[in-house]
Amino acid sequence: MRVVFRHAWMQKHPTPSNRGGDFHWHPSGAIPPAIRSTLGELTTRERGQKASLWIIDPSYVAWARTFAAVSPGDQRRYTGLAATIAQPAGDRAMSGSTWSRSLPGVFAALPLVPAVPLDGSNDRIVGRPAAPLGDGYALHCTLEGPADAAEKSGPQAVEPDLLRRLFDDGERRLAGALYRGGPATSRDAHSEHLPGTVGKLLSWFPPNERIRPRTGVFTARSVGVEKLGQSDGVANFFHYLTRAWFCPAAISRRRPGYALDCWQLVLDLSARALPELFADLTRMATAWDTAENLYRYLVDCGALSPDELAACEARAPRPLYNDAVSDAGWLWNRLLHYWGRGFLPERLLPQLADLLARRIAIDHLFHLDAPDDDSLPGRYLRRLRYEALLPQERVAAMMGAVSQTLPSLSPHSEVYLG
Repeated sequence: MRVVFRHAWMQKHPTPSNRGGDFHWHPSGAIPPAIRSTLGELTTRERGQKASLWIIDPSYVAWARTFAAVSPGDQRRYTGLAATIAQPAGDRAMSGSTWSRSLPGVFAALPLVPAVPLDGSNDRIVGRPAAPLGDGYALHCTLEGPADAAEKSGPQAVEPDLLRRLFDDGERRLAGALYRGGPATSRDAHSEHLPGTVGKLLSWFPPNERIRPRTGVFTARSVGVEKLGQSDGVANFFHYLTRAWFCPAAISRRRPGYALDCWQLVLDLSARALPELFADLTRMATAWDTAENLYRYLVDCGALSPDELAACEARAPRPLYNDAVSDAGWLWNRLLHYWGRGFLPERLLPQLADLLARRIAIDHLFHLDAPDDDSLPGRYLRRLRYEALLPQERVAAMMGAVSQTLPSLSPHSEVYLG
């Protein structure tokens, strides 16, 4: 895949395209007016703060760093921009799926110029040579092809020390800012490592959710946590994504790749947008608090029909649910046991496997909040194997169906079973 990177400056220092002392963009035609307008608006909001501004669009990416300078004309201090814009090269538009898969690599390859004005007298960046961009201020670069990018479309590991050098440990505003746009606090808003790190963090979103149009700002000033308009599902989405990025040391010491494995299970489930998925997971986790709530949830979601329940009650030695079954885990074990013994119909296998897959993913996420409980991620795998009292062939059938929903689980499932 070929990408063209272009540099542009917004400043009051003279440039080859404007020898005066008023605000202007150079080169004047390097980037479309819409991008110039958006970056200018973001700069105004920051009011001279040291910041990096970014734009994600289905057809381009922009990254700009602010700089403070004194205009040689009126000797007044002003805030300017040194920007890099990335777009697919060539006349033919790149497909959205190819661009979205390539987005992490595009961010990693962004050629940044120093956050200083361009000196128009000699066409150099003030104090140092201009970046070697060949065609004016444009660089044509070949990134990974679509086939390779597709294979690497999952979440990419972020070096923990670098992440903590750029952001406060557990920075809660970061996930929301990258997913929906908006401000976030960075320890070093001008770091050359910031775009590449952002690209890796974007890889934790499904490809189709990476290129939704949005803008954001990284600044050194403190940014509060956004709460207005957040449902429980959205709040949990941002919370657990943050916990995965800043994986607790107690977990990463035991399993260095745990955060990636955990989030890949989430992506296995993400047929819908991540906020919608987490809304479903939140409802399910809440229902699983008690046996009574789980029983109602199974009926309400259509996993168990009234006729099937009546037939089960008539044939099974005990009711599927009664007051004596107070624990949701026991109710789940009995549900699997009754399915395995034929008291519930075979057709329930896909529904039960889907519920089990979601429960496993939930427990992987819960482990990020309870890092000392290393048994948590695999407790429902162990219940399937040892507590549901199923024949081995029924366990294998259930695990096969779960693997259809969670293909990323299979290489790690034996770790939890001992």
